[in-house]
Amino acid sequence: MTAATAEPKVELDETKRRWLEQMGAALKIKTGGAGGQAADPAATAAAQSSAASPAPPAGQVKSTSSASASATAVPPAPVADKRVVKGGGGYVYEQHANGKIFIIESPKQGKKRIEVKDRKGYDAILAEIGPFPKVGGPTAAPAAQSAPTAGPSTASSLLDDLFGVVEDAIDKAAEFFGGDDEEPNAPGPQQPAPGTSAPTISPAATPEILGGAETDTEKKLAEFTQSMSNIIVDVNGEKVSVRPPYHINRGDRQADALKNRDANPKVNALIQKVFAGQAGQGATTGKATPEQMQKFLQEAVDQKLATDTTAKGLRDFLDKYAISTDCSGLAVQALNFLADGDMVRGADEQLDAGNTGTGSLADTSKNSKFKSVASPSELQAGDMMVKGGSHVRLITDVDVQEDGIYFTTLESTAGAVSDAGDGVGERRWRFPDSTKFSGLEIQKGDKFSSASSSDRSYVYTRLK
Repeated sequence: MTAATAEPKVELDETKRRWLEQMGAALKIKTGGAGGQAADPAATAAAQSSAASPAPPAGQVKSTSSASASATAVPPAPVADKRVVKGGGGYVYEQHANGKIFIIESPKQGKKRIEVKDRKGYDAILAEIGPFPKVGGPTAAPAAQSAPTAGPSTASSLLDDLFGVVEDAIDKAAEFFGGDDEEPNAPGPQQPAPGTSAPTISPAATPEILGGAETDTEKKLAEFTQSMSNIIVDVNGEKVSVRPPYHINRGDRQADALKNRDANPKVNALIQKVFAGQAGQGATTGKATPEQMQKFLQEAVDQKLATDTTAKGLRDFLDKYAISTDCSGLAVQALNFLADGDMVRGADEQLDAGNTGTGSLADTSKNSKFKSVASPSELQAGDMMVKGGSHVRLITDVDVQEDGIYFTTLESTAGAVSDAGDGVGERRWRFPDSTKFSGLEIQKGDKFSSASSSDRSYVYTRLK
């Protein structure tokens, strides 16, 4: 067997020598003394090659040749077995070298750590964040029978590769911790619940909804959901995303809104100005469009009428002056959007938001524009989950799974639909039996549990 040939020592320039002294402890690479000489490049190459290969499964040991074993052992550079990646829309992922991915921060679950086990959800997230990076290049370890006799160029090349790896890691860390120019409402994959279909559309192309968006109708409703759930206001050059509150134009809510408007002449004047004519129809009576809410808030911020310009402060401003939407206002806007493709209120709309309440949406015997849905297996995006005279939810996504029919609803409700309280929000549901509307379950956290008797009493209808 050929004896290993000693590797010539390589002189380093001052910059690389100082860098190696600072990083040596973490990378377990020894630097020379006053002369600034590098560690044996052959050993460095072996360590780098080892770092580039995934660690073997537990209980398995990687075999080595006798020549490799007889070489001077140099501790390999430590290899990170996981990384944290910032996704879109407030999502943060923890990706492991063994392939596992965890959601560690999200708009709906906060910093709750959830492993992604659903196949479609996993593939969608992987497509966004990319595979776990390998450290180093394809350089192979020295052959067992003939140790390398490379000169200074080999060592310099290895060090240049190492610099490139670390600099790339530093850039990625700076991007993650320093933030970027992405708007706060930029779409990102929603947390896939067990048994659900995760998003299959590009986050940059079409906004996503809870549960995914596979069909053309689901993708259009994903766009509607994003627009209705995130009113974007420019505050001193910063984008602030506002989730609209609930407002129905009757009872105490109507009385309080009128009192608040009368008490602030400047805001009242702004309301009269912004919502004059056809363009303002419905804005002050619980049927506001996203465009109307955005225009009102932006004007209020620009005129310094809204003093608290945080997301919560702007949401409270909408609530105080009742510029928002109720449940039927939201559902009818969505159905009109599916028909004409815009969110601008006009005389040619299929349904009149001001004259289409939950009663007409539920009673198909009196409203010829709607028909009943016979079973969960027939549900599709654009259908409604409605209780006459009470409430309506728009179905935005339907997924047929082996253990039932999963579906997502969007609504504007007086009840708490998120941690921030009432207003516009999504829910995820399941019918275990696809043949009948019974046994309805609601998602809470990452589990499904029996829905309330009130939720189980809803009927399901569709615009013809």
